[in-house]
Amino acid sequence: MRFVHKKFDRRGLRCVCCKGTHAPVPAASGKVSAVLLAAPLSVCLLAGTAILLRSSGPDLPPGVTAQAWSDAAAASRRNRGVPAEDCDVLITLARQASRAGRTKQALDCYSRIPPDHARLGLQAVFEDAVLRLECDLAAPAEYGFQYLLKQHQTGTVLSTRQLNVARRSLSLLYGLQMRTEERGEILRRLMQDRYADLHDARYYYFPSLMIWQNAWGAEKVESFLKLDPENRDLQNAAARYLTGFGKLSESRRTLLDLVQTDGSDLRTCAWLLECCYELDDWDTFQSVVRTLPPVTDTEPVVLTLMRGEWEMHQRRWTAAEFFFEALLKRDAANSQAVMGLAKAMENLGRIQERDQFLKRSLIIADLRVGLTAAVPGQIDAIKKVVAWCRELQMQEAAMTFDFFASVESVPNEVPNLNFP
Repeated sequence: MRFVHKKFDRRGLRCVCCKGTHAPVPAASGKVSAVLLAAPLSVCLLAGTAILLRSSGPDLPPGVTAQAWSDAAAASRRNRGVPAEDCDVLITLARQASRAGRTKQALDCYSRIPPDHARLGLQAVFEDAVLRLECDLAAPAEYGFQYLLKQHQTGTVLSTRQLNVARRSLSLLYGLQMRTEERGEILRRLMQDRYADLHDARYYYFPSLMIWQNAWGAEKVESFLKLDPENRDLQNAAARYLTGFGKLSESRRTLLDLVQTDGSDLRTCAWLLECCYELDDWDTFQSVVRTLPPVTDTEPVVLTLMRGEWEMHQRRWTAAEFFFEALLKRDAANSQAVMGLAKAMENLGRIQERDQFLKRSLIIADLRVGLTAAVPGQIDAIKKVVAWCRELQMQEAAMTFDFFASVESVPNEVPNLNFP
């Protein structure tokens, strides 16, 4: 006796024709038959569906022959030493298809494995997410990695590789899309669990000093966007890359369209204000500022920075000081905020504080250049970063980089994204 279901939902969680209420039927050979059973009749009628039970074997994924299924089952049995379950066969077929470049078939096989399957569910989600990321399917890959981290947070045990790759992949995705706050949370957990490398530490402590206007990042976002043109995060990122490459009018036009579509997206607002600041377009800047909610310590850091710049433009020095100081609590080496404070202090007649901020800005300028040389194996360059961190009173950062100066930092594994 075995359970046979007609059709599963997209993730294979339950039978959509009867909501998982099929009764066991005798295994027959050869034919597909419609079987009406007395016991489950009332259940199926209540569900409002007719039962069509397949007695001739599994519901094969598209492109998979009965022979291929049988061969995969035999391969799984040889590897595990026990008869293969359907999920064993599906993950074997998915891996075979992935290696052969049959991506669509591989993803279909992975999607048929329930994520709550005790032995293979999380591994299928993991392999599915890695494959989607390698195929530039950014949003579904992000969803898969986020699902794994949510399971980890609720106490589910992930393998070290699953956890590490999920975190690093999300860090990469968020970095490409310049979602600094979300990336910062991922990096914080990497640092906390001692899985971070030197590259992670640089982006964690100095997000505004790292170069984001790079051609490879823009090209990857464009590749993602071609496959998911309505994705808001990708639209935002593509527009900001235009700002970074000096295509300010085009960027402003794109961001204005996005704001009109959804004015509550604070990241869009922040990057539109940034673009208008570069264009010296204070009229558009003002029209956006007037729509903003009160400042919070979780809003995009660029938005807080632009609030400060607006107050500077209005010559409201004390208000500008408030926003710049709030930003430095989140990004202690933000050079634009430090220079803004220096100018505000000068206009407030607080010359000694102005000089302190000017000195700080010089240290940050040296640090920006020095970070590019602070790579694994370059002990002297890393120690210079330690010294600059101490001058900036960034003691935690100093201790972290001092640690990396004493050990070899090997970059953590991420899926192959064809790095330049």
